Amino acid sequence: MKGIVAEALKEKAEAEKEGEKDYDLATTIGYSIRELALNEPFIPWNGISIHTYTRMGEPNDDFVYTTPDKSSDLLPFYGVPEEKIKFQIGDIVEVVGYGYASLEIIAALPPSTKKYEICKKRWEQDEPRFKRDTYWDTSDYCYLTYSLGNGDTHSHPEAPFVFAPTKKVPAKLRRKFYAKLMSMHLAYNHRLSIPLMEKIAQEPGINEEILDDLDKVADMGYMDKLHEHVAGDVRILQFTDEQARRLQEIGEKAERNWAERLNHH
Repeated sequence: MKGIVAEALKEKAEAEKEGEKDYDLATTIGYSIRELALNEPFIPWNGISIHTYTRMGEPNDDFVYTTPDKSSDLLPFYGVPEEKIKFQIGDIVEVVGYGYASLEIIAALPPSTKKYEICKKRWEQDEPRFKRDTYWDTSDYCYLTYSLGNGDTHSHPEAPFVFAPTKKVPAKLRRKFYAKLMSMHLAYNHRLSIPLMEKIAQEPGINEEILDDLDKVADMGYMDKLHEHVAGDVRILQFTDEQARRLQEIGEKAERNWAERLNHH
């Protein structure tokens, strides 16, 4: 690993010496080492464990999915310590997968051990007919993220393949991601913190971008209604009366389109 990074840095220095200002470590985002069981076929999501590293060779994340004797089965998952969770809700990250990388914004974190204990108590109190295993499996070590684009653009990338952005995110692009996150929160209630929403509210022109994105989600029939605590969010975002009326109209349209979509099925 150190040798690969050293070679990349050498190439970068030589390119800059020759005047190539845009040379950026040969467009490397990071490195991954996947442990495979013997005689198992290689497919992107297969493997016993995964270790990823930043473009500078520093540890990014690691995780054990299964054991050699159970290579086809995922292990039970009881969450991870909070200090192991590298990113926070509202962070813009670079997600690598299936031969491409994309910028996305985090809406929810991988389960922590603390969250597991809370969920376990709730699962144990379920009625017998709703009983389930009192644990997740290791595929649940992932984030919930949104990319830019129309509609519900969410995905669940494996935590080891989520990296800090390789370049600074421009303010205009950051505002678009904040608008996407906030519009999805108004639809699905991602339990964003008040400090994060107050930070988003400081972005100039953000409310109109939020409403524009949410309007497209409603048009496409991806949401059934605005979440029940939306009035508090409107106060934090300091919507004008006109913006609040538009939000209400979007919510009504979402309910109509959702009902129509159900009728077609």
